[in-house]
Amino acid sequence: SIPLKPEEIPRVGYLPIGIVRFTKQKHLAEKFLQFLLQKGKAVFRKYRYFTTEEEAFHYIGKKKPIGGTFPVPKKWFSP
Repeated sequence: SIPLKPEEIPRVGYLPIGIVRFTKQKHLAEKFLQFLLQKGKAVFRKYRYFTTEEEAFHYIGKKKPIGGTFPVPKKWFSP
């Protein structure tokens, strides 16, 4: 990952999790989801990922749009 300064963050993205309707082992899927929600957050925080929108907004210093696309500025590619 590339650490960005708060002013360089145009929007907040996230990776949603859930259980698909047609799962054949719903109980195991629920256990895995609970693991991610409880223990997985520590792993994300260890590698400096935000686990809630509020954490991201606190780091940025204000609310920003959530989701969508954002073209990477060309100056980020110049040496």
